[in-house]
Amino acid sequence: MSPKITKILPWAIGAGIAGSHIALSSNCSLPKQGACTACGSCVIALATLSGWAWYKNQQQDKEHFFVEK
Repeated sequence: MSPKITKILPWAIGAGIAGSHIALSSNCSLPKQGACTACGSCVIALATLSGWAWYKNQQQDKEHFFVEK
């Protein structure tokens, strides 16, 4: 992964989590109406949380690369 992407990725994921929180609280009809209208807010939330988990896993692999188990 390029160094620019490595520097930007945590900020982009954080912005995505914040954006999905705003979208879920304002657009999601499931808690209000009990039915999904396919607004896509949950998809944004799932994608950003998956991206965060992937990024943290990549960091952990690099930190423990030279450690003998």
